[in-house]
Amino acid sequence: MIFIKILIGGSYLVTLYILIYWFLFYFEKKDFIHKDNKKIKKLKQYPLVSIIMPCFNEEKNINKSLTSIQNLQYPKDKIELIIINDGSTDKSEIIIKKYIKNNPKLNIKYISQKNYGKGRALNNGLKILKGTLFACLDADSIVDKNALINAVYEHSLNSNLAIVTPIMKIYKPKKYIEKFQRLEYMSAMLLIKLMGYMDSNYIAPGPFSLYKTHIIKKLGGFDEDNLVEDQEIAYRAQKEHYKIKQCANSLVYTIAPDNFNDLNKQRNRWFKGSIHNMYKYKEIIWNKNYGDFGVFQLSVNIIAFALAIIAIIAFSYYTIRPFILWIRDLYLINFDIIPLLKNFEFQPNVLNIDLTTFVLVGLMLAMSLGMLYFSSRATNDRVRKYGVIYIIPYFFLYFIFISFVVIKVLIEILVGVKQKW
Repeated sequence: MIFIKILIGGSYLVTLYILIYWFLFYFEKKDFIHKDNKKIKKLKQYPLVSIIMPCFNEEKNINKSLTSIQNLQYPKDKIELIIINDGSTDKSEIIIKKYIKNNPKLNIKYISQKNYGKGRALNNGLKILKGTLFACLDADSIVDKNALINAVYEHSLNSNLAIVTPIMKIYKPKKYIEKFQRLEYMSAMLLIKLMGYMDSNYIAPGPFSLYKTHIIKKLGGFDEDNLVEDQEIAYRAQKEHYKIKQCANSLVYTIAPDNFNDLNKQRNRWFKGSIHNMYKYKEIIWNKNYGDFGVFQLSVNIIAFALAIIAIIAFSYYTIRPFILWIRDLYLINFDIIPLLKNFEFQPNVLNIDLTTFVLVGLMLAMSLGMLYFSSRATNDRVRKYGVIYIIPYFFLYFIFISFVVIKVLIEILVGVKQKW
């Protein structure tokens, strides 16, 4: 029991240290962050941009995505759209062909392939595109009208910038699970912005990351066998010392899983892919030649998985264990609780947390709420936009669920369960 308490206490201190670090770094960079939020109105030159849209069974959403591309505030003759149907079995192809027919003036190329996966779709698009820059837009994402021009401007500032990532938001969240993800994305966007100042970004989100074509071709395109090809290409860019930066005014909305089963599948793939990529690029971890990316950020990535395991241990120790002991005690008295109720002695010791633990948890919660507030400012959003009642369960219940997914992933890796995209 002492070992468990030390383990849990240590995890609180590590988490608190990381939160304080990001807190202080945010205050150091906050003027730059809010300056970056200003809209860029025009460019001196408009390079040709290719947009690759992989599609697999997106009949419900693809029209929204296509319409958002059509509404981009960017010269239409400077946009090349490449739609790749990755073996859809629904009405996606019918919708795509109808859209192409109804928009003959747009520069659209259409490829239909077997269901090889997103990596192959991106590489097939990469082979034929003509743009000096190209973006990937998932067919379930809606891009803001100013996203492209702002991301292109960001690229124009640095020739060694390989990838510009967007600000991602959840599209019209209704259910609690979607609202939980909205807060999660909001917090992540601020951290990604801060990582950019440290040259430590390790992911290029599928919804509308903008790439320099010649750099990605030089890197060999996308890994077709990788579960998270958008993360793998970021690792590879970091390995070759290219820059990755977030554009604070390149906004894209993504449709989030609206049930725990779909969320579990999504995060299972993400976490498993993350572990595989850390192993694939293990020579970077704690390598001073890669600066903060190798020494700090990848350490944090590893710690995050360890904290998920400890979170389950803490949840079991402070919540499940006392409840089991209470049931055991009731069993020993043959569940005769009437005397206990009469004497007001019925006190199950659930959430038996000492004062030190209570203070540490309170501090972490307060700082997490603070970071959430700063994240809302950095993303021009309001935490309370969709209500406030779900915020507390977000910090406790949602992350317990995510931690269980991490445990499941680790077990599946150990026993050799294969994962499909």
